[in-house]
Amino acid sequence: MQRRSNGKVSFYRDWADYAKGFVDNDAGEMWIGLDFVNKMTTAVSCGLLVEMMDVDGASYVAEYTNFQVGSEAAAFPLTVSGYSGTAGDSLGPLSGNLFSTRDRDNNPTSDANDAVTLEGAWWFDGNAISNLNGVYQDSGSPPDQGAGLYWQTAGEKSMLSTRMTIKRQSAAGDEPTTLSSAREREAGDGDADAATVAVTQQSLSSLAAQQALIDIDAIMPILSLPDE
Repeated sequence: MQRRSNGKVSFYRDWADYAKGFVDNDAGEMWIGLDFVNKMTTAVSCGLLVEMMDVDGASYVAEYTNFQVGSEAAAFPLTVSGYSGTAGDSLGPLSGNLFSTRDRDNNPTSDANDAVTLEGAWWFDGNAISNLNGVYQDSGSPPDQGAGLYWQTAGEKSMLSTRMTIKRQSAAGDEPTTLSSAREREAGDGDADAATVAVTQQSLSSLAAQQALIDIDAIMPILSLPDE
């Protein structure tokens, strides 16, 4: 869903960019696009894995068993719960919040637009307990509250790298599927619908380059869902 590692890509963007998504394969940084996230997480049961590393090399993980993003018409509301991990829960308290960008403030709890103040885009609530789409900082200096790539419960530092991965909640005994392994299955299935596979590969080309963990069986029907 999201990857940051070097600050070469600006994440201080408008609503349209966050809805559609953006990726720079050379820089290795990406945002998958909330339209896609909405379709996926409302079509199948999904969780979320957040991986972070700070400037001192310490790694943190936050995993959620329930993750869903609502429609654009509703301002991409966040539903998230079921935390476990080492980072502390700096996303769960934001469940129910709407997404805000510099050109669209959907946070009624703050007089100012937090997306402008913190130069990012997130499910802000006025307390800035997390913001992984802020301005990239590669020094160990503590950022202002909520600035940088910020996850409050993991310490007062801007993260050096972050990755947010959507994970389909599979039935007992099933294993998560990467795009590469799913495509190996496609290649070996002589009965596969070639047109559907081609559409899937084209639609997910940028994600494939990033090797995002997304279940191909969940994506195929989503591609044909009508827009809300």
